[in-house]
Order: sequence, then C-alpha cells, then structure tokens
Amino acid sequence: MEKRNPYSKVFSHKNLEEHVKEYKKKVANSGSFKYPEYLDMEEGSEAIVRFLEKDPIKFWQHRVFDSDGKKGKGGYRVFSCTRESDCPLCQAGDKPQFKVAWQVVHIDNIDEDGNVVPRVKLFVKGIKFAEYFAKKTAKKDPTKQNVTIERIGSGQTTQYLFAEWGEEGPIKYNKDEVIDLEEYFGLDDEKFKDMERIAQNLRKSEYSGPKKGSKSRLEVSDDDDDIPF
Repeated sequence: MEKRNPYSKVFSHKNLEEHVKEYKKKVANSGSFKYPEYLDMEEGSEAIVRFLEKDPIKFWQHRVFDSDGKKGKGGYRVFSCTRESDCPLCQAGDKPQFKVAWQVVHIDNIDEDGNVVPRVKLFVKGIKFAEYFAKKTAKKDPTKQNVTIERIGSGQTTQYLFAEWGEEGPIKYNKDEVIDLEEYFGLDDEKFKDMERIAQNLRKSEYSGPKKGSKSRLEVSDDDDDIPF
C-alpha cells in the first residue's frame, strides 16, 4: 500500500475562480476592510433599507482631483473640510459641499451568487435629501421600520424618494459591518498631508472652467456622493 503524504493538501486543487469568489465573500462580510460599501442605485431602481441612525452625521466635504493619486494614477478624492482657516483646500479655492451620512442595512442586497443577503452600506447625500429626510421621518422612525428608497433622474436632476414604508421590528444583519462614521469621515495627519499636497497642485494648475462634454474637477452634483477616500 502506497504511503500517504501527510502534507498532500499543501496545494489547492480548486479552480482559481473559486478562491477569488471565497476571498470576495470574506472581505464583503468583514468589518475590518478599509472601505465600506456605499448604497449604489441606478436610475429608476429601488432599494429596501433600514436606517441604523435616525440622525446623520453632518459635515462639509471637498471633492478634488488628485493628479498624483495612488500607484501613479490620478483620480477624484473626497476629504472632510476642517471648517477652520487652516483648511488647505479652502485656501486653494475649492468650495466644500454640505453632506449628511447614515449607515443603512440594504435588506434586498443581492450578493455575487445571486442570493438576497442584507448588507450594511453607507448612504451619503446632500442638503436637499437631508431636508426631505427630516420631513419624511418627522412622524415615523426609519430605524424601526423598513423603507423603500427610489432613485429617479440622473446627474443634477437626481432625486432619492421614500416610495413606501415597510416591515417593522428587528432585522438580521452582520453587526461586524457597522463602522464608526466619525472615524471614517474624520481627518488624520495622513489625510491632511494629502490635502496640502493636492492644494499645492490646485494652485499650480490654471482652471479655465468646465470643458464642453465633460465635468470640471471642481463641479459637483448630488449624484457624486458615493466616492471613497
């Protein structure tokens, strides 16, 4: 009888695609990953959610183009404004936008396998939705009752509306996915240094306004909320 190698399982014989899928599942259900998922809705779509906070955190946010970026690739980034005279991006002439942010449980979230799996996500919007939210929740608590959110329009015409109220009572979700919103949207030394670097680049470049057919790097719409740091 051939002697069995006790270390025969050191190599995997699964397809690579299986390992990639397992890894993505692990990351998606972990509270330790760096960037939480945002509630991303296409025009004309609906999502059933449960708000985890009735009162959102409120802050002002810069959205600027980082020509250096990570790995040498430029891209848009967002930073919370210090609301003080020392804010590098304010000094460079960029105007911050008022933002409100909640965490919601996306009840009818579909995972990569096509299964309905509730997922905690960030919901970040501007002043118009903040006013609308305050009116719609004056007599109902979205932390105790599900609500269907509908997105209509696109770009500057985008609106997020409460289509209907739904189920009440406790819901099940992975509490490890909940993050500290103030920590996530707050500033630290590393982010502040990035703000200073980007501010220097903004001062060096000549801004001539939006180009036809494309967005200026200083142009912001309410549809541009779902952008990680």
